[in-house]
Amino acid sequence: MGVGIGLERNLDFMPHLVVGQLSGGVQVNEYLETGTSNVWAAGDVARYPDPFSGRKRIGGNWSGAFMQGRTAGFNMTGSKERFKTISVYSIGHLGLNITFIGDIGPFAKGDISVSKGFAFASGEKNEYVRISTKDNRVTGAVLINGQSFLGIINQAIMNKWDISSIFKKSI
Repeated sequence: MGVGIGLERNLDFMPHLVVGQLSGGVQVNEYLETGTSNVWAAGDVARYPDPFSGRKRIGGNWSGAFMQGRTAGFNMTGSKERFKTISVYSIGHLGLNITFIGDIGPFAKGDISVSKGFAFASGEKNEYVRISTKDNRVTGAVLINGQSFLGIINQAIMNKWDISSIFKKSI
């Protein structure tokens, strides 16, 4: 069993930058710039365009926030670097190694999205992998004891591989 508490952002001090109460966050572009000149946002507050899933999202993990801060920092000094890091979060819980990579959905109503999953045992290590796709492209995955798949899934997301040929019918 796992329980996620989540977080609540206090954005009261910058109401002119907040996107909306339901979605929350500060809207940024691919350079992490807000709509206000010389203001960038990163981390739990930034609603950024995910170049891999095509959705606007808020990342909620330390590594993503770190990479956003790096990108925003470079851009504050005059660089023009796009944020294009795939979010990865891992945790060990009850003897399981659980990893979330990329955007695992759910996608907005009206989007065509199918999650394909498969489970199998490998020796004494039970592994489960659930892959999220959109338009025949991998957008993310949940791995339980399946970290050996992390590299190939990362490549599939990063390079936007068309995976329709892997399955008999289009996913």
